[in-house]
Amino acid sequence: SLGAEGELLIVPHRELMCIPWAALRDERGQHLIRTHAVRVAPSLRVAAEARSRAQPSRTHSLVVGNPWPLAGDQAQLPFAEGEANFASQHLRRLGEVICLKREAATVAAVCAAMKGACWVHLACHGEVKTKHGIDDDYSAPCLAFAVNDANDESNGDMSMQQLAQVSLA
Repeated sequence: SLGAEGELLIVPHRELMCIPWAALRDERGQHLIRTHAVRVAPSLRVAAEARSRAQPSRTHSLVVGNPWPLAGDQAQLPFAEGEANFASQHLRRLGEVICLKREAATVAAVCAAMKGACWVHLACHGEVKTKHGIDDDYSAPCLAFAVNDANDESNGDMSMQQLAQVSLA
């Protein structure tokens, strides 16, 4: 039996690494991720190394949900807003939570709030952009954020490459 709240570390062997451990349920049928931090690591050494590298200077979490209005004809994501509320509620156990929803969730605001974040949860549209005429084989995954400034050159789009370049420090 697991404690009321806490952390569960799973170190699966070989092909057990493919099991969706976040889907585990407790004796009441509730998902464990509602009450426990479920971590999966390929070995105890990796888990210990990750813990030792944790940066206590990171003080907040960022949650983004249902960015709106969007460029183009994408619909709102009302369940993403609910997801953001749920994630925010649980991340408050770790400290401060910055929750950007609807028109507040611009590329600039998200990038600024990512600095110093220990967790980042994004509940937004994603799509694959293709540049026709340049290289028909070219495609890039892209996240869509709110556009509420006519001078926003990003048009609300943020590529995975741009996201990876945001410094969390």
